[in-house]
Amino acid sequence: MRLRIPIGLPAGLLLCVSLSARAEILEITGRIESKVEERSGGAVVQSDFAGFDFPTPDNQATPAAVTQLTREDNAGNPISGAQGLTIFGLPTINGIPITNDFGMDLAGFTRTHDSEWTLSGFASERRRIVFNPIDVGSFPGQTVHATSTLYVAGALALAAFDANQDLTGAEARMKFQIIQKRQNSDVQTVLLDGGLTLRGGPNATVGIETTGAMNGLLHAPTTLGGVVADLPVLHLVVFNPLIADQYAYEYDAVTGEPFELELQFTSELILPPNGVAGSAIFGIPPVNLTEVFARVQNSDTGAQVEDVINSLVDTTGSQVQPNGGTVTPVGLFGSGGLCGALGLEAAAMLGLAAAFGALCSGRRRRRAARR
Repeated sequence: MRLRIPIGLPAGLLLCVSLSARAEILEITGRIESKVEERSGGAVVQSDFAGFDFPTPDNQATPAAVTQLTREDNAGNPISGAQGLTIFGLPTINGIPITNDFGMDLAGFTRTHDSEWTLSGFASERRRIVFNPIDVGSFPGQTVHATSTLYVAGALALAAFDANQDLTGAEARMKFQIIQKRQNSDVQTVLLDGGLTLRGGPNATVGIETTGAMNGLLHAPTTLGGVVADLPVLHLVVFNPLIADQYAYEYDAVTGEPFELELQFTSELILPPNGVAGSAIFGIPPVNLTEVFARVQNSDTGAQVEDVINSLVDTTGSQVQPNGGTVTPVGLFGSGGLCGALGLEAAAMLGLAAAFGALCSGRRRRRAARR
């Protein structure tokens, strides 16, 4: 999915809504979350969480849910690390759409023998919309049929320093949903959903599992062991909105009757002990893996991996030109597809640049004493 942030930031989901004057946005609300945990023996050793809601009472402008944890040895030297970023950007509604609605960047590296990292990012955007009869060429109360497209730009990665590394338990995954809710109704209709999990196995192998609209044949893992120095294991799945990752969906609405469309995007990493690294990046340029390796290993390995990702896909989805979608009156007085209106959504994750939101639940960090 493609999200966009006015100032580029690394991450990866995009809801690109290109609305013409034929559809009126009444309200936009959203939420972003980022969470990092270190686990040992099934127990949480330390955790960091940040969450923001939009809008904020004080109209705060750049909300970014940022999390970061580091594991140190007995001498206080960093030996493992993980960090996450989720960003929310407010699309313009003045005829010039900003295609990226949120961005996400998760990254981590484990060098310990007794603990693993789990990272997650969540973003949702809800739009309250109405089609006015005069704008879509229909009668008041008439049903219209709308079509639109979601674009996804980003990548999932798993890597290791041992050519025979057991990657069992390692996972990098993403999932999206678009949901419609009609006025005065508690019923929610899932218009589109899809997901992909890159799952590790024995002897440095990986496989994928897909759900919904995601086509596994178009997302086979790319194995690039040895491309990055000292990194014999590197598996990538890329999401390219110019090739495979354009997801069409459709729905009905009643003219003059407000309704809601909500985009939800989730990404997660599970990185087991003993030298496993991973990244999940959507909607913005990748940076977190560079920072993790620089902090805990004083190396540019993360930067090299992110250079490989950038050579395979533009994780910002900046080259996508979203189509306008259509809105067609149907029913007794329906006519042909005369109106282009709601070209809604493109996914590419947020960038840490132009975001809107407010810290709602705030940020909390806790650390349990190790025994």
